[in-house]
Amino acid sequence: MMSSWSREPPGPDPTRPPTAPDSSAISDASAQLASRWPAPGIKEYIESLDYNADEILEVRTEEDKKQEEISYDEEDGKTFKTTRVEYTVTKNLKKLPILGNLEGVIFPGNLVRADSKLVDGKPSALTHQDRTKCTLTITLPKEETSSQVYPSFSHVHEFIQANEKAWFESHGGSVEAGSLDISCVEAHSKEQVSFSLGLKGQMGNDSISTLLNVTQESEKRVCFAKVQQVFYSVVVDCPKSPETVFADSLSIEDAKSAFSSESPPAYIGQVAYGRLTVIKMETKGSYSAVDMEVSMQSMIEGVKVDGTFKSTYESIKENSSFSLIAFGGNAKETIEVFKDFTQFKAYLTEGANLTESNRPKPISYTTFFLKDNSLATIGDACKWVESVRKEVFVGWRNRGAFTARFSFLYKKKSDGPDGPDHKVKTDWIPCGGRKGKFSLGNAYDIRFKVDVMFAVDQWKCIIDDKLPSPNNKYLTAFGTTIVPQWEWEN
Repeated sequence: MMSSWSREPPGPDPTRPPTAPDSSAISDASAQLASRWPAPGIKEYIESLDYNADEILEVRTEEDKKQEEISYDEEDGKTFKTTRVEYTVTKNLKKLPILGNLEGVIFPGNLVRADSKLVDGKPSALTHQDRTKCTLTITLPKEETSSQVYPSFSHVHEFIQANEKAWFESHGGSVEAGSLDISCVEAHSKEQVSFSLGLKGQMGNDSISTLLNVTQESEKRVCFAKVQQVFYSVVVDCPKSPETVFADSLSIEDAKSAFSSESPPAYIGQVAYGRLTVIKMETKGSYSAVDMEVSMQSMIEGVKVDGTFKSTYESIKENSSFSLIAFGGNAKETIEVFKDFTQFKAYLTEGANLTESNRPKPISYTTFFLKDNSLATIGDACKWVESVRKEVFVGWRNRGAFTARFSFLYKKKSDGPDGPDHKVKTDWIPCGGRKGKFSLGNAYDIRFKVDVMFAVDQWKCIIDDKLPSPNNKYLTAFGTTIVPQWEWEN
């Protein structure tokens, strides 16, 4: 993006051969010379704009915060631990998504205001758009073309359509897969999902807002993914001097009414065209966030899963339903629901390629300040609470060829540092795989012990060790009376 914008005045469709000028339109040489440049003072006015780009676009510099609170409660003789974590997180975006209709505002070369509307993902176009042509470069698969184009929506659209048509004709209607970018995240709230997937400014879209609704249920987990398939992009050559983007008809008064230090001018410098899909996966069962996210990404990519993770992956796949909304291609831009993985995968596969019947749409854009061509980085922030309530216990299990006894000595945080010791133990448990568990509450400094009986009234201790807190696992004895063993098992 280093060559200049053309200073040619607006003309006919740049994809068609030029016609001869009307001689009556040119009165004399001085008028012809004056028409080459915008009004005096435009350059100086733009360069005099005094603004802090980071402040205008709410660029974030603060560190992320995480505050954790732990509480315990009793229910039906069981102890439960609730871990409540409040997250305050920030990030800065170089690209913003396009979900829905921003036609006529977001297209390569258009001028917009750098203000709160741009921060919200809904930029406003400058009211005075007396422009000169600019150089657009479209990068189609294995092919790149540059042309001088007048930056209006209709002219840019015709430029793109003409190059798409030429590409399909020269490649015999071939099919090309778009480059794939996938982001997955477990859901805790609508705002958290929007932030994590970089969907800033899209919550006003009714379909997206509905899809992102999250209901917290103990027996169900929810995971979201954003899938971007980019088929091609269009880039604007940045101007060597800011005033060269305007035609001579723009007066200094027009410029001052159109933009200021509070809302400086910027331009859409790059637009990616393709298909953007937001997917919601709801899964029955208790799985970790990592297992959910890895499984979802594997399903979308269509990769084969082997090894120890295969059973978890298959379980998640079989117990999941899917809903999504897609933008671009032949997508309906409404929520689609799939009860099983097969239907869901067929939908993704159908829209995965660039074909004449599956044309892309703009799905993301990048903005630059007109004054100095610096990247317009947009700040984003989010706060949400993640709360997890789980039973707290230590368990025991005897799967050895002997009779065993399990005992636990511990202290309670609620008693204070000088509180008494508490003790629980089992009876002598015969062989056969029997198991059980103790709810120890907010226990700490736990001492656990396993005794094995190897003859009548004769026993020996096979382990006497410490545990800092309940681990929700089973202290398991196994082996024989000659070689008794132990371990913690799930």
